[in-house]
Formats: sequence, C-alpha cells, structure tokens
Amino acid sequence: MRIMMTKTNKLDRLFKCFWLIDKPPHKNWDILLNKLIDKGNVTHIDNYCVTFDDKYDVWITNHPYSSGNLYSNKIGIVSKPHCSKSTKIRLEDFVNSLPIIPSEDDRLIKRALNSFD
Repeated sequence: MRIMMTKTNKLDRLFKCFWLIDKPPHKNWDILLNKLIDKGNVTHIDNYCVTFDDKYDVWITNHPYSSGNLYSNKIGIVSKPHCSKSTKIRLEDFVNSLPIIPSEDDRLIKRALNSFD
C-alpha cells in the first residue's frame, strides 16, 4: 500500500531535517520523557505545557525548538533539559492525539453566549 503525501507533509518532512539546536539533548531527560509518553498519564494540558504524573510540566509550544523542554517540576530538577529531535516528534504526535478538553475560559464564554438566547 502506498501512502500519499500531501504538499504540507512533504514540507514538514523537509524542514524536520534542518533543525538547528545549539546544545546536545540531555540523555537522561530524553529517556525519561519517552517513558512518560509511553505511560501516557497526562494530568493537565494547556496551550503551553502538558503535565505528566502531576510532576513534570513539559513545554509543547514553539515546536520544534523549545518543545520537549522540562518547563517546571515538583521533584527538584534545577536545569531545563531538552530532548532529542525524535522525541520532539513523538511528543508532538502524542499531544496531537489527545482529546481536546475545553478550558474554563471556553466554558465561561459559552455560558455567557447562551445567556443571550
């Protein structure tokens, strides 16, 4: 079976080959983030971060450059390690596969709009 690629997919694949990141990925963070993605225990998600296990806030904005960085954590890691390119792609695919949950702001706006009816 042949997979047909759209023009957008071709461009995405082309540009994923040319990422420039100025420092090497943190090996232990890369392993841990892959395990978190495999486990899939997301406790919170917003426009900027996804939280795994109520401990690890992972930055998902500005893909591919800053996505996959540990944004904040509740276990005391001081640095902001980042992951490899392949893990960034896995993280993006994982986040895109999550169901969209409306935020509290969306709920309030919808309630306000319904009040006009």
